[in-house]
Amino acid sequence: MSKLKLPPISPLIGAGPVNFLRVIAINRHIKPSRWVHIVLSFIIILLATPFRLFDTLYFPKRLKKYHLKYSPLFIIGHWRSGTTFLHNLLSRDKRAAFVTTYHSVFPNHLKSKWLFGFVMRQLMPEYRPGDNIRMGVGYPQEDEYALSNMTPNAFYHAFYFPLAWRYYYEKFIRFANLSPKRETCWKQKYAELVKKACLNTGGAWPVLKNPVNTGRIRQLLALYPEARFVYLVRHPVEVYCSSKKFFSAVIPTLSFQKITEKDIGRIILDVYELLLKDYLVTRHLIPANRLVEVHYEALLTDPAREIEKIYNRLGMGDVEEMLPSLQNILKKQKAHHPDTYTLTREELENILSRWDFAMKEWNYDVPKSVRIEG
Repeated sequence: MSKLKLPPISPLIGAGPVNFLRVIAINRHIKPSRWVHIVLSFIIILLATPFRLFDTLYFPKRLKKYHLKYSPLFIIGHWRSGTTFLHNLLSRDKRAAFVTTYHSVFPNHLKSKWLFGFVMRQLMPEYRPGDNIRMGVGYPQEDEYALSNMTPNAFYHAFYFPLAWRYYYEKFIRFANLSPKRETCWKQKYAELVKKACLNTGGAWPVLKNPVNTGRIRQLLALYPEARFVYLVRHPVEVYCSSKKFFSAVIPTLSFQKITEKDIGRIILDVYELLLKDYLVTRHLIPANRLVEVHYEALLTDPAREIEKIYNRLGMGDVEEMLPSLQNILKKQKAHHPDTYTLTREELENILSRWDFAMKEWNYDVPKSVRIEG
């Protein structure tokens, strides 16, 4: 299995020095070999820090004066449920604003994109490991990566410290036992991130994709009471298989800690159960006309029809205006061949036992596409 190939630095190179040190300081069990990544990343952060002055001079007044024309559209759902595909489609709307891949790594250096964007293009892989989705500095990206470079109050620090994933889940998805000051800080940073996405891409309608937000319905509605949500649901067994393949390629490269494939499988089982149960408990808070649930299988079969369904259900305007811009993506999707997966009998039994609630909620049976060993 191919691993994510990066130079010996971390995506945290876009963080400020204080944020970086705070994230490192609260964690333990760092692999000795990863200190090279940490030291090199910190050196780059220090060298890049003066360039933050451009953003400091440019954005504060503009952010204060800027008011969203549209409340955000949040694409949610567990990882590997089709959220990236849908994000790429909906971002083709000429009104759309989104967090770019560059923005996700360098949220504090948007006015220095001429320099760091060039460097980033030289270093980043052309295709994402695990699914070979094309990558680029201007492509839509998950906003949680940007948050992790803006604040220690972000779940994606669990990619660097997966042994502490439960801490990050409880604090920054559930906001459990989080001080009011830190929760307010999170909301301020998120609001800043959304406005910067609009100013950076020139769009007026924030279209944001972040699986972590699946468990943050209360916080998002507190920030944006008129927000719309699209929830992607996929067969739980296929989600497990795809997640294990993807994260087994990504996490060992990003992690500062020793992590095994078996550890990754256990984390996927735990996080899926927590995240989807948290969603089901809070789903009712979203008004019916501002939430649509889309099946991944239907999205692959007829993307145009599902896009039309989303637009009509959420009152997003005339879908016909943006359908022509989707043709290149849809042509590539037609050539896509779904993966076939193999599971051990023990893995399947764990999934069916732990995730039975999701199988029943969305009427799934054991898929024929998965081969069982043992």
